[in-house]
Amino acid sequence: SDVFSSDILCVIPALGIISKDGKGAWALKVAPVPEEDIVNGKALSILLMAPFIVVAVALPLPLLLGLSATALLYAALGAICMCAVCTGVSLWIGAKYPNFDEASGNAPDVMTMYVVMLACMLLCAALLLPPVALACSDSFLGLLVLIFSVDMGFLVLHLGVKGAARSFALLELSN
Repeated sequence: SDVFSSDILCVIPALGIISKDGKGAWALKVAPVPEEDIVNGKALSILLMAPFIVVAVALPLPLLLGLSATALLYAALGAICMCAVCTGVSLWIGAKYPNFDEASGNAPDVMTMYVVMLACMLLCAALLLPPVALACSDSFLGLLVLIFSVDMGFLVLHLGVKGAARSFALLELSN
């Protein structure tokens, strides 16, 4: 459920991060603000959903199942990692391939959304399965690897913001 909520609440808004501005995107291009600051602000607006995902999605299931505090910590850190990964990948793709088709309301292409959601799920699985598997034998070592995975998730976010800023800087807008 964490994967689907982070996909829905992070991927879809991040893919349309430049497209949703529509014809008004030129105002951001000519503003005396670095592109990276613009993309950072847009990323922050999406990441504000992360606490909601942790509190409303990631924590209730372990609580209802009566799992330990360690399981709650794993669920919360995993949700944070997924939000960072989904936002980073989607920001970069959304800025690299914006959709300015006003007939569709500047919404991201459905196939692009589907492929990015699948890619985010695979990347999240690659980052989060090793710590969970390791936690079955050694919970402390699994927690350390999970913290490393969260760091890697934020590296994906950082690289996604950098790539989105670069793509936004190279974007040519015409009427």
